Amino acid sequence: MTFDKVYGSHVLEHVRQQDVPHTLDGIRRILKPGGQFLVSVPDWDILCHLFINPQASAEVKWHALRMMLGGQIDDYDYHNTAHNTGVTTPGSQHRGHNTGVTTPGSQHRGQVTQHRGQVLT
Repeated sequence: MTFDKVYGSHVLEHVRQQDVPHTLDGIRRILKPGGQFLVSVPDWDILCHLFINPQASAEVKWHALRMMLGGQIDDYDYHNTAHNTGVTTPGSQHRGHNTGVTTPGSQHRGQVTQHRGQVLT
């Protein structure tokens, strides 16, 4: 079974760095030719700016840290990779992948959501 689009909301940042290429291979395997992988991940550019902003309250900085590192409420709620607009995940440039996991999209509260994801061909 293959799909025109695959959407992942706050999943990719939980994948271990060394597993990202394999994960992208799996996504590519289930995409139809020319299919799209749309993804929403915390945007580290926005979150870093929030964190270092001298006018930001402690509450805002704490929220930014939780979005950066994961909520850490259980053994699985940790972020293993970081993403921002225009940065390609390590390893995604080989084995037929040429896609960044985030592209300019709508930004809301430190998250990047793609509306037109990069095409994996």
